[in-house]
Amino acid sequence: MSAQIIYDQTGKNPEFAVIPWDEYQQLIHQDGADDEEMIPFNVADYIDNPIKAMRIKANLTQVQLAELMGVSQAYIGKIERANYSPTDNLLSRVEQTIHTHQTG
Repeated sequence: MSAQIIYDQTGKNPEFAVIPWDEYQQLIHQDGADDEEMIPFNVADYIDNPIKAMRIKANLTQVQLAELMGVSQAYIGKIERANYSPTDNLLSRVEQTIHTHQTG
């Protein structure tokens, strides 16, 4: 694979890799890449917190989700902490709020 590496302003840390279009097409058509649903790695990092995962997948900030749910950002932050166990009712409410936002 041939890639052009683009470094940050210091010239020390790589920031981007540019690859030829044909190589990109090969990568996206490899096994598993054609699945209906793919979870980006940044969402998978938060999978132990389903509310945070749903919010990130929906491309919402804590503030945006809080506004949609009629609660404070502090409340969203609290329920996204690792030591908080959301109820099934709360999970359902968050899921419904996000679904309504995306389809509404």
